[in-house]
Amino acid sequence: MTDNIKAVVFDADDTLWLNEPLFRGAEQECFAVLSEYGSAQWLNEELYKTEMENMEELGYGAKAFIMSMLETAYRVSDGKIDASRLMKLVEAGRRILRNPATPLDGVRETLTRIRACGRYSMSIIPHWRWRRKRWGGVWGTRESVKKKRR
Repeated sequence: MTDNIKAVVFDADDTLWLNEPLFRGAEQECFAVLSEYGSAQWLNEELYKTEMENMEELGYGAKAFIMSMLETAYRVSDGKIDASRLMKLVEAGRRILRNPATPLDGVRETLTRIRACGRYSMSIIPHWRWRRKRWGGVWGTRESVKKKRR
């Protein structure tokens, strides 16, 4: 059965490195900034609604999440939230973007072994442009991955 496998594709976030705790931390900061407008549970529901409304247009990821936090803040405050508080939300989101994407234990070694065997094409799905710099050539070049996808 494994003889038919030609490629291995990784969804990197929370598979190769932890990402979810960063989003949960930003959510908690958002709820603290917006606490005068409602409970954390209600704000969580409102943020989720905004994320779902934005999904088709913005997709998912840190930038879409930042936009959703800002839109939610504006909506739940009836447009009264001040710019300094909005900037706190932007900064909470930027901390997600600045995440060094540190590989989980054993990931680098495993990927190196898969690549070294030469049997499989490998690819990673999200955020190739800015994350690839942090992996020190484990994946090869961006162009080699593009060619393998064809």
